Amino acid sequence: MDKTLFVTKSVTQSSDKDLEGVGSIRWVGDNCYRWVKNDEASVALTVGQPVCHVASEKSDLTKSVKLPLTANLGLLAGIVASTSIAAGHFGWIQIFGVHNSVIVTATTNVVIAAGGSLEGVNGQAFLILDKAMGTAPSHKNTVLALEAVATMTTPATSAIAGFVSCL
Repeated sequence: MDKTLFVTKSVTQSSDKDLEGVGSIRWVGDNCYRWVKNDEASVALTVGQPVCHVASEKSDLTKSVKLPLTANLGLLAGIVASTSIAAGHFGWIQIFGVHNSVIVTATTNVVIAAGGSLEGVNGQAFLILDKAMGTAPSHKNTVLALEAVATMTTPATSAIAGFVSCL
């Protein structure tokens, strides 16, 4: 088996420099991560937030990420693993495996049950319920809820465990 050496000591690190080669893949146990650039102009990304690729980047599709927007909702890239990735900086996102702090919101009269697929929301740094367990997700790349979030009269964000499948 080939071994790869990484400059960053863990997947919670980020940098203002491309230390790992943007797009690099890193396995840690059963979880997989990708080194990406935060392509937001002025927004820092934090652990647990969903991020999407941008379709207009074509051949560089897997190299940079932004918060979900209507134009990129079908291109879920993964969940931020780095503690914080400043705008224009580089860091790790989780693209496969269990992530223990996925940011979600259960909207009014909607319960997120374990096993439900989650999707991004235009201009938001959280996921909401896409489809209930047993129903095919709307998108190929998805996060499945591993915990339940009860309905709320006023939507609020929570951090739950989720299974990320964005390879």
